[in-house]
Amino acid sequence: MEDTKKWYQRYLKSKHWKEFKKEFFKKFGKICIKCDETKSIQVHHKTYKRVHCEEFTDVVALCRNCHLKIHGLKNSKSIIKLIVNPPYSRKLKRMKNKGIATTPLHTMG
Repeated sequence: MEDTKKWYQRYLKSKHWKEFKKEFFKKFGKICIKCDETKSIQVHHKTYKRVHCEEFTDVVALCRNCHLKIHGLKNSKSIIKLIVNPPYSRKLKRMKNKGIATTPLHTMG
């Protein structure tokens, strides 16, 4: 069975996620909603209820630094560590076993 870390990394490289991000940036632009930065913009899930069926209201654009702060992390490698450790990893494994593509449950603070 594929481990959670590899599965999550694969999802982030999926055609679906790339197309969704492309359409999101096309509609809303590449600007951080927290600090107005225009470099290193990433898409952050506010909710994971519809992962793989995301709606634009489920996500926001954040620069790398603001994205890390929202997750309470110092670097991007820490995001993967957060995802593969409980309580997130248990939820991911249950959903993955049911065939549902998802990422850890997290709401933006």
